[in-house]
Amino acid sequence: MDNKYIDDPIWCHDVCKCIEELNELAAELSKQYNKPHKDYTAKIIEELGDVKYRIDNLIDRYYGTDNIKKRIEFKWGTIDEI
Repeated sequence: MDNKYIDDPIWCHDVCKCIEELNELAAELSKQYNKPHKDYTAKIIEELGDVKYRIDNLIDRYYGTDNIKKRIEFKWGTIDEI
């Protein structure tokens, strides 16, 4: 399957920013897991917000809310059940 967005510089930027934010979130979650005596809550919330913004952007611009909703419902049942 070809990615129809691969040559779109805006898509490339959006994807790179999303990857960056996901990596930052992963780093903060790893710190919290490895150092349970420290509190990384504020930093985790900050990174979760950044990730949510970037993912919502990708969904809205490129992948479609309905497509994502169908996938969630297929894998985990209706959204109301979650």
